[in-house]
Amino acid sequence: MPTPWPSPPGYGELCPLDRVLHRLLGVGKGFRFAAPLNVISLSLPEFPAACRDYPVVFARSGDGKRLVSVAVTGLSGGENLFVDSDGVWREGCYIPAYARCYPFTLVEVTRAGEAENLVCVDEDGLDPHGERMFDNDGDPTPSWERMHRFLEESRAASRRTLAFLQALDERNIIAPFELRAAHGQGGEEQVIRGLYRVDEKRLAGLPEALLKSWVANGWLKRIHAHMISLDNFAQLARLRAARAESETEPANRRAPRARRMTPR
Repeated sequence: MPTPWPSPPGYGELCPLDRVLHRLLGVGKGFRFAAPLNVISLSLPEFPAACRDYPVVFARSGDGKRLVSVAVTGLSGGENLFVDSDGVWREGCYIPAYARCYPFTLVEVTRAGEAENLVCVDEDGLDPHGERMFDNDGDPTPSWERMHRFLEESRAASRRTLAFLQALDERNIIAPFELRAAHGQGGEEQVIRGLYRVDEKRLAGLPEALLKSWVANGWLKRIHAHMISLDNFAQLARLRAARAESETEPANRRAPRARRMTPR
């Protein structure tokens, strides 16, 4: 049964930070919010670190007009193989900036004809017993100051990522591919569609001067990180099989293993 690739995740209901400051924001729910996310948005500077643990691929926005970059964390909707039931991220694995920023994000708004960044928060991510972001007088704590700097840095990274993705799209070097996974002997084959990767032949056919400029600005390094990361689909299959086995009762019953994970 073909599985359509989901749109990259977004935040839930957001509201401006100043509307919830009276609650003296506490953040401390771990990564439970990410447990159902099988793809997580990824910015360009994160590619080298993320490629060690996840497939780094491309997808289309909901309207199909915009290319986005994501880390794949699961093979089915509602599945993140890197977050356990306690909201703990898998030890030793890179945690995407999207997850580390939560429940905050920067939203660009226009006021009096000028663009500005508005800090917004997903109220579902607040924890009255978590780490305090503001003190009793409503002044920011050092924790909030660090988070705010991180949000600003992430916003700047998003702008660089947008330019990179637009260049890939305009040069027509992105191609769709399918992912096929066979589960156990005689098991049903799962087909995932909606994935995109850089086509090596199209990349090699780009003008030499352009490729040199992409080397100079670091884009070619990120493209190579993306290509190398595709081998991590096999790792996802192993993680899924291990999770299924650990959840099977009695303990000596073995869950069907993912025998093959084939990008085509």
